[in-house]
Amino acid sequence: MPSDSLPHYLRTFRRRCGLTQRELAWLLGCESRSKVSHYERFVRKPSLESLLALEFVFEAPASELFGGIFETVAAVVKRRAKVLLRRVEGSASGKHAEVKARMLRRLCTVEENGALRRDA
Repeated sequence: MPSDSLPHYLRTFRRRCGLTQRELAWLLGCESRSKVSHYERFVRKPSLESLLALEFVFEAPASELFGGIFETVAAVVKRRAKVLLRRVEGSASGKHAEVKARMLRRLCTVEENGALRRDA
């Protein structure tokens, strides 16, 4: 189950770097600060290009910048991986099925924070 993480930590990272919303918007190629304001107030999610720019600006992975969203998405994918793993183990055989099953088992051992369990 996802923790009580915020959907993202953009405001925290921006303030830590001493940037204004307007300055961050300019770095992202936006004409006004409103887009950054919308991101920070959870009104809008950034495009892929903006997400990659945010990673570059803050030198932090998207999974850290958007911790709460990442945890939610990872939990859903993990549940789906468990279902798919049961299907693969129950019906398929051969080298490709084993490669697929190994990858799915790895996803099933990921902790809620995105880290692989050491005992897996």
